Amino acid sequence: MTSILTIVFIVFFVLSVLNFVYCGIILPSVRLHFRFRLFAIRDRLRTLAAVPGAIDKEQFDLLHDLVNGSISVIPFLDLQAMSTWETRIKFDRALRERIDSRLRRLDKCKHPEFQDIRRINTRVLTLALFANTGPWFFYLVPFALVVIFVGKLKRFVRDMACIRESELSEFAPSMTPAST
Repeated sequence: MTSILTIVFIVFFVLSVLNFVYCGIILPSVRLHFRFRLFAIRDRLRTLAAVPGAIDKEQFDLLHDLVNGSISVIPFLDLQAMSTWETRIKFDRALRERIDSRLRRLDKCKHPEFQDIRRINTRVLTLALFANTGPWFFYLVPFALVVIFVGKLKRFVRDMACIRESELSEFAPSMTPAST
């Protein structure tokens, strides 16, 4: 019979291997894919800016800087960065005002391709956040399964404590007391 300690060791070993494969092999490729998508939308923005009258220079410069910033921040987007950012933005009123000002300036441009580039930039950053947070799921999923199992176990035991001996045969005939 396998001991609990052996099972725990095996589970943590498997989780470590999954984490290594994800962080060391899969995640760098995913991040590179995101970078290439951002390079492509930056090129689209530059092409759009080359069309006379499509967008003004201020809007181009702002979105161009934001896309460049997105390219450089991809590896660092995770739950800790999100938490730090939320705390900072909550207490730094000047930063909040600068962000709101930028959003208003970007909203002024009604060109559909410009807005599409903004939308793709936001989507890529969202996906990067999920990808960088991926290793957490290797640890949270087993924990969630244990919590669910313990909850079901508690309900089962609670319900079994309320079943009369005469009702046992409905659930499992082998649980019926032997007749003498």
